[in-house]
Amino acid sequence: MLGGLRLLILVYGITSQVFLSVPVHIKILLVAHSISIFFVKKNTALKYISIILLVILGVFQLSSTRLSEIYRPTPLQIEEHQQRLDIYPRSQARLAHWTEDYLNPLWLDKLKLNFFDSLDFVDLFTHYFPFFLFPFFIFGLYQLIKRPSYFFVCQLATSLFLLTLISPHGLYGPFLIFPQIIYLCTNLNE
Repeated sequence: MLGGLRLLILVYGITSQVFLSVPVHIKILLVAHSISIFFVKKNTALKYISIILLVILGVFQLSSTRLSEIYRPTPLQIEEHQQRLDIYPRSQARLAHWTEDYLNPLWLDKLKLNFFDSLDFVDLFTHYFPFFLFPFFIFGLYQLIKRPSYFFVCQLATSLFLLTLISPHGLYGPFLIFPQIIYLCTNLNE
């Protein structure tokens, strides 16, 4: 367990150049959340601390995102929407609005884009983490699938859900998922 903690410190040391633009209080929360995830099997009280830290990081992720621009359609999306409405004949205008506005609303496309942007490993391992950590991440993911930690999976799913709703394109990037990625990169000795 001590070797894993040294590896965790090493990963944070390597990625410290990436976190230069992140404020100090968020850096401290990221390190504390990673350590709480790392030791959650040893101490069940850390589960509650980890959940609280996840909520606090979620609030900071929300505050670093411009809420007014999250679900606002771009001019291109508005034009595409209008073109799709113009395909329908005038007699079917009611059907066109129902189909385009209720079955395929623009915010649903934005949610899909946010979800897949949160899972964009190329972006994560080129802009936020060094690329040589990617094999360690894949091996940690394999270890998680082999021996699942349901608490960690719930934390990961919660982070992805919040990033899907909030948007991973905040001021400091998708830092809500960084502790889980670092844990997967250091999940080698389990």
